[in-house]
Amino acid sequence: MNTDKMHPDSDLAHFLESLLFTIPENEPEELREASIYDFSTAFREAAQGFISGFRDYLATHHAELCEREGELDRSFGGNVYFSLSGHGCGFWDDRNSELGRAFDDALKAYSGSTHRFEELDCLLSMDEETGKIDLAFLPEFLDEQRARIFTV
Repeated sequence: MNTDKMHPDSDLAHFLESLLFTIPENEPEELREASIYDFSTAFREAAQGFISGFRDYLATHHAELCEREGELDRSFGGNVYFSLSGHGCGFWDDRNSELGRAFDDALKAYSGSTHRFEELDCLLSMDEETGKIDLAFLPEFLDEQRARIFTV
């Protein structure tokens, strides 16, 4: 695998790790064995933009949640992915369920969609030329599709 040494921040790293964890078994081995460093720069930037935008939204609309983030069981980035992917876990199933549900409600209000990332684990492919993972769309539609998934 190509291991470009861009060091994602922890939110993005946990988001990408969670996404890779959900890659279906019937997907190519190169995807199932990929690392967070195997995503294209454009994909990482788009995902980071979504996560950063949600953090900004929380700071503006739910400052009390920002102060309590450390009380959650799992990583922020992983919870962002799982909460909007339909995999049956995320903020809402935290042991501190009242706090987790508050984060989940805020995320869904920010996202505008409760299943924004539902098919993301099946929409990926490895570009043969670059060796990087991105959405499996024709190049002329890639930017548009990335924006559709990650832009609020």
